[in-house]
Amino acid sequence: MLSDRPTSSVSYTSFNSCLFPQPYLLALTEWRNAMEEEAEALMHSSKALNRALKTCLTIMLVFLLSWAEYGVVQATIDGLDSIEQWVAMFFDSASMTFPLICLGIYTKLGFQQVEILGTMPFLLMIFLSTTFSPGSGVEGLKELRYLFSRFYWWCIVPGVQDDMEGCPDDDLNTLYMILASLVGVFVFLVWQFIGAIRSKKADVAQAKLRESMFDEEFHQLQVSLYGEKALKRLNHMTSSMHSTGTPVMEA
Repeated sequence: MLSDRPTSSVSYTSFNSCLFPQPYLLALTEWRNAMEEEAEALMHSSKALNRALKTCLTIMLVFLLSWAEYGVVQATIDGLDSIEQWVAMFFDSASMTFPLICLGIYTKLGFQQVEILGTMPFLLMIFLSTTFSPGSGVEGLKELRYLFSRFYWWCIVPGVQDDMEGCPDDDLNTLYMILASLVGVFVFLVWQFIGAIRSKKADVAQAKLRESMFDEEFHQLQVSLYGEKALKRLNHMTSSMHSTGTPVMEA
């Protein structure tokens, strides 16, 4: 029989720590759009710095909320006063908020897309982490519990850890918990890396297409259509654009 007091207290405070900053996190999309418009209007290049500062500020908010959560738990239940419990609370909150930070600040997704994708880890945690019914889960599917930091947190909660299935050794539990909290960030970085590669390939293909427009066959076609003067004017315009770094406009 599980002790209702630790599970109910920890669940209540952890839910509040995840839901409390949601309005602020969802507002990151509007902040990003306003910041980019301001940077373009004022013609300055401080967008990267602004993103970095906003990220640090948001992480600091999560950090402070984790201490508030830790204080509430200490005021309501005994036995959870170790620093390992605070580490678990911080990274549990971080695992739910880091995806919203990444999507809200470092992408061009709209508000609804950020809201849906950014809150997906929280929804998946409820269904797949097995922390709402320790030791249970569909065979095979329950192996996904290792991707959620809250599973490792429940493995160190007194009165619950003995009912959890498949907990790692105590000396590795904290490490796995930290790594699991960064799964969303890792997925985001992989997504950004793939997007950068695709964008690079598209730029290379566009450059090859642009170069192919100035071969001998194209030269003869331009002469037959517009004459020598128009061709000279086109070549002069192209060389001027390349010298100034301005991309050539396509017809």
